[in-house]
Amino acid sequence: MAKNIKTKNKPVFILVSVSKVTSFGWAAQKAAVMAMREVSYDRVAIYGPISLQILLNTLSHVADSYNEVRAFSNRIETLEWLRREMITK
Repeated sequence: MAKNIKTKNKPVFILVSVSKVTSFGWAAQKAAVMAMREVSYDRVAIYGPISLQILLNTLSHVADSYNEVRAFSNRIETLEWLRREMITK
């Protein structure tokens, strides 16, 4: 879906809640890094518990995507970041 939107020269902003995730094993971490590197998007904003925020922000550094992928504590912070990014695009 993101690829189809990108081909129409429209920005792709993704909002993700990990609030109900109870575990995030090695396979999921590897898949997250691969997605951060391979999926076509402008920004991905994630919100959830502090343990996953730390992990996801660290993985975004590993994937060299920290400017595009950020994790926050709540939906409001997440939407504010996405809105700021949408205005500058």
